[in-house]
Amino acid sequence: ANDPQTEYTLTTADQFMGFLQLRAQSSGLITFEGVTLKLGCDVVINEGTAQEIIERGESNLPTVSLAATVLFKGIFDGQGHMISGAYITSKSAGYKSLFGSLSGNAVLKDLTVCNSYIAAAPVDGKKVLGGVVTRITGDGADVKLQNVISHVTIAESGHAVDYVGGIVGEVDSSLMLTIENCAFYGDIRVTGNYVGGLIGSIADEKLDLIIKNCKNAGNITASAYVGGLIGYCTIHSMESENCVNEGSISASGYSGNFTGLQSITVDPTNGARAEAPEGSTLLRVMSYNVVLNLNKNKDGTLDQIAQNRVAAVTSEILRYAPDIIGLQEDTGTWHNHLFLEGYNVIADNTPREDVERSSIWYKKGMT
Repeated sequence: ANDPQTEYTLTTADQFMGFLQLRAQSSGLITFEGVTLKLGCDVVINEGTAQEIIERGESNLPTVSLAATVLFKGIFDGQGHMISGAYITSKSAGYKSLFGSLSGNAVLKDLTVCNSYIAAAPVDGKKVLGGVVTRITGDGADVKLQNVISHVTIAESGHAVDYVGGIVGEVDSSLMLTIENCAFYGDIRVTGNYVGGLIGSIADEKLDLIIKNCKNAGNITASAYVGGLIGYCTIHSMESENCVNEGSISASGYSGNFTGLQSITVDPTNGARAEAPEGSTLLRVMSYNVVLNLNKNKDGTLDQIAQNRVAAVTSEILRYAPDIIGLQEDTGTWHNHLFLEGYNVIADNTPREDVERSSIWYKKGMT
């Protein structure tokens, strides 16, 4: 604790594993805040390709598994080197990745992780898997991932796993996140939700994201909320540039090349309406899938999460003031709580409480 040294260089697999073990044994007390760690050369934990490592199974040297509360707040500079041969499995549910969780002003840069395997436990319970980082967390944090490349195989073992990212499993706090020049070239095979080539899930409406020059070239198989870059994305603002999906995506619902589902609370145009071309009328149209059920309290009122969902949809619609709105999965519960002043509605049936239907809302006075 009194060591004034602020920079270390790791040159062997034992030293890297020691870095992970030190964090694990301190139960998160050692965060390396204000410290820079560098890789001085390529590090090989287990020899062979990812497939060879999978086939060897438990005979591999296991890689230290870090709990979600073990945070790294320093700078880790791979200096263009690789870490290969990580083998991470467990018999208990939880958070798994090579590097654990990032917080504070953490920076992870110039690092390639390859020929590695991460598998979820064959038990029930929340599981978050990241090819490099489990999660990014901490209100007010300012985290950067730069030139991070993942060639990792991620799988499950008998039970569905959610929150899976080729680089990061989940981001769960109000923070600033910058991701630049990062890519996934691996393989994700799960049956759960919230799965992305870079990030499985980002879910905080006060989070700001900058994502530039990033790519998914890996293969992703999952259930729903599956994206080439981000599986599920609910954030405050996003600045994106030159990001592409070149990999394959197989999903049963809510999938896309960039995200599986995206909601951004800040409108970069501040609700500005484009000018109609001369001699024409410009219509503004919005469409939502409001996703069925709104949960209720025992007294029949909407619970707090449901109230927040209704309020978010209502405020966003009224801010943009579209001429026409299409709603899918608009149950009677949604219909009875979605107060859109100044709109009429056309629906394909009487709105019963838990019966799905589609509806069209239009501004009063339109014919």
